[in-house]
Amino acid sequence: MKEVIRACETVPFVDERYIPKTWESAKGRLHMRVINKNWNKEGLKRMPYREYLDLAIVFYVFIKEERGLMATLPVSRECMKLWGVDVKTLWEASRKNLEEEIFRIETIEAAIENTLAEMKDAEIEEMFHNDMKGMEMEGIGKIYVVTNPCRNYGARAILRKDLLQRLAKEQGGGFYILPCSVHEILILKGNDMVTAENLKSMVYEINHCSGTIEPEECLSDSVYYYNKDKDRVEVAA
Repeated sequence: MKEVIRACETVPFVDERYIPKTWESAKGRLHMRVINKNWNKEGLKRMPYREYLDLAIVFYVFIKEERGLMATLPVSRECMKLWGVDVKTLWEASRKNLEEEIFRIETIEAAIENTLAEMKDAEIEEMFHNDMKGMEMEGIGKIYVVTNPCRNYGARAILRKDLLQRLAKEQGGGFYILPCSVHEILILKGNDMVTAENLKSMVYEINHCSGTIEPEECLSDSVYYYNKDKDRVEVAA
């Protein structure tokens, strides 16, 4: 709440001179976000996008970051027309920038403990440890969180082929990808006790019943699987 108040009281730090007028000035700052295609039908009418499984890849331009606030420009069809480019050009430029992006891979325990350390809430921390014990008893196994350092739309890591290949090598084969939110994805190996259908139920519960994820940050109710042999991500359930 304090951050929201500060953001509202802060004088806007972006003016017209920061908005790129040409493709040459925009392409180096072009990035992508992965969102749900069906849940964003209205917004996608105004934006160029590329389909990916049951998701949509949209584009934005990084403008400026100051005092912890990040300004970005969603790429509209008007922007695309102004720059004289098509969706394929947007995709190729943003993919090149994606290849240079750094992503963090850590166990879910480590990721949440780092977050709890920042929150300094002993009660929530105890609840977390109890939940982790329950998950271990259910035989889910190790779960890894993949996101970017700023935890901002890090789910685009699902598009990094080299990252998925490295994870498959470390995991000893293919693995499930759970769309935790638009900001991160979860990675875990399948076993006799872990099926795509069970994971799909878990994802739905987290998205719609747990109250831990805001509706606009939900990515998908689907469960994905990285097929190591075919080197591609597939919808598993």
